[in-house]
Amino acid sequence: MYWIAVNEKTPRKGIEVLVLLQTGQIRTAIADKEYAGGFRYAVASRSAWFCTGNVTHWMKKPKLPNAELSGATLAERPARTTG
Repeated sequence: MYWIAVNEKTPRKGIEVLVLLQTGQIRTAIADKEYAGGFRYAVASRSAWFCTGNVTHWMKKPKLPNAELSGATLAERPARTTG
């Protein structure tokens, strides 16, 4: 995985990615050209999507290490063994 400058390439609309802000913060965002800077992300203190256009780089989100963490349903998760 590597960071891609927003002036070089942007992801397809609706793709969830990691973004690097000018402040050095990293956030999960959704690519959406209808928002300033081409991305939208939720801010904990607000109930709406937000973006100020201060995204400098983005990258694809890495895959989670296993089904237990990836949001798989209980039926899809491997059974745990004890003993």
